[in-house]
Amino acid sequence: MTLRLGQTGFFPLYTRMVMQILGAPGLHSPASVRALNLFTQTTIQSLGTVLIERGHPEKEAPALACLVFNALLGS
Repeated sequence: MTLRLGQTGFFPLYTRMVMQILGAPGLHSPASVRALNLFTQTTIQSLGTVLIERGHPEKEAPALACLVFNALLGS
């Protein structure tokens, strides 16, 4: 999953944006920060759903989804 999603080239851009926001608090608009938070939450929830559909236990899916998301940030 991480290999396929990492090939899109999107997550390196996302990582750069997160680092810019963390490195310069207050420089970015609150709307941008909220949009970034919403994207993060939605993506992790979606990954959790995919993991459950693939047979992973529902209790473990949120933690696994966070791990997958973190792996994508490193792509």
